[in-house]
Amino acid sequence: LINTSLANQEITFEPIAEQVYGNAPIVLNATASSGLIVTYVSSDETIATIDGNSVTLLQPGTVTITANQVGNASYNPAPASSQSLVIVKKQLTVSDVVVADKSYDGTTSAQVSSYQLNGIVGVDEVELTNTAEFEQANVGQNIAVMPNFELAGIHADRYTLVQPTNVVGNIVKADQVLVFE
Repeated sequence: LINTSLANQEITFEPIAEQVYGNAPIVLNATASSGLIVTYVSSDETIATIDGNSVTLLQPGTVTITANQVGNASYNPAPASSQSLVIVKKQLTVSDVVVADKSYDGTTSAQVSSYQLNGIVGVDEVELTNTAEFEQANVGQNIAVMPNFELAGIHADRYTLVQPTNVVGNIVKADQVLVFE
């Protein structure tokens, strides 16, 4: 409802840059032409919450942030102004990958004995599984290994994973077994 005896006002609300899950809260900067305080609402508080003009990013997704100004004794309410906030998945990395030495058995299967998963946000529950493979099955040192890591855990869908490179392992000669009858 517009009161013709009051001045009209508009909200200027610039587009919000794409954010990465795990980033620090962002500050919104919409302004009302009246100079009055602007308030904000998130369309989905499971993705992003608002406290004053600060937005906390809770998980990847897209929400609409709406800026409002309700007016006062001198100004009519401003038409609401909305912007989309896109929160993309965070990229995780794996470092310090150690491949256990393997006795020759004619296969390319490899066993990752340890690794470090980097970049998990807060107390998110994320882990890795893998089906590592040597590049070739013959005895040798520093053989390339593809760890084939995959994310698992209840918060895995909040992340993407970069496979580590330059992972190597050793296939050693198997002990010979002689059987006498």
